[in-house]
Amino acid sequence: MRTVMSFLNTSKYPPSLMFMLMTLGPAMIVCALADRWQGWLKDSLVTFGRVPLAFYILHFYLAHLIAVAIGLVQGFQLGQLLTFNAFYPKDFGIPLWGVYLAWLAVILSLYPFCRWLEKIKPSRTDWWLSYL
Repeated sequence: MRTVMSFLNTSKYPPSLMFMLMTLGPAMIVCALADRWQGWLKDSLVTFGRVPLAFYILHFYLAHLIAVAIGLVQGFQLGQLLTFNAFYPKDFGIPLWGVYLAWLAVILSLYPFCRWLEKIKPSRTDWWLSYL
């Protein structure tokens, strides 16, 4: 078992070849299988896939806003939280279930905007919309 687990001990920064194979390989397999899916889950994922840059940029700001709100609820001052997360106070944090809850909140709150942008893109010819 130790030998098997040693293959999973890869370096993320800088990205090693093993790390790239461990992340991109399964992602390609899932994408190939997901092409056959039907229903609301596929439609929802396609919505995010049609406006990737917009979602990518907005999720950073929304996640940081949620982190600041969590910090304020935990009793920290706003000045302590308006910085990079590496400089957050040592006691800042939430359990893993809270992280998943925040992740779900980001996904669900950005979905209506992404859906709106997905519908706008085919009907308009603005040059900048092609980047979103």
